[in-house]
Amino acid sequence: MAAVVVTATRFTEGGWLILVALPAMVLVMEWVHRSYAGIGRRLELGRTPSPPRPRRSLVVVPVGDVSNLTRQALATALSLGDRVIAVRVTHPDETEGNARFLAAWERWAPEVELVLINEERQRLVEPVVDYVNRVRERHVFVLIPEVEPEHIWQRVLQNQRGAVLAHALRRDTESVVCRLRFRLSPLPESSTVQRLETAGT
Repeated sequence: MAAVVVTATRFTEGGWLILVALPAMVLVMEWVHRSYAGIGRRLELGRTPSPPRPRRSLVVVPVGDVSNLTRQALATALSLGDRVIAVRVTHPDETEGNARFLAAWERWAPEVELVLINEERQRLVEPVVDYVNRVRERHVFVLIPEVEPEHIWQRVLQNQRGAVLAHALRRDTESVVCRLRFRLSPLPESSTVQRLETAGT
């Protein structure tokens, strides 16, 4: 009763904030509680789930060229999925580059299915997203190979194509997206080949 009297007498001096803030806080906490309860129901928390079973999966690997980075990415994909597809976006004004890539791919012969996505406009992200949405398989991984620079300052020189593609895939598809970062080791004095090590997702 005293609180009501104090609030009423000091209403114009800021007491109205109590009348507004308290109900608002109660509503917010109730909303948070319901949100967590809904998540718990969907995750079936408190219930014993059925035993896990393997599912046939497709692994899609965007590739730009034939390199050790591509080899490492495809090797990882082959260890994860039942079917692996390498995809490359091609543009009409890159005829020579496309021809060089195909020649290098045929010489390499990685025994992995290659899909060329013809794109009239200068786009790379949208064609890959559209392709992933059209595949028949329900369980799809997309492995995006990226090079992790040896030095932090070298990251400024990298494009953000992998990050943009990963964001678009997570937003517009139901696929599981993994960014595979390969760390460049220092070059041995007697070697001219850089060794790639998996740095994780």
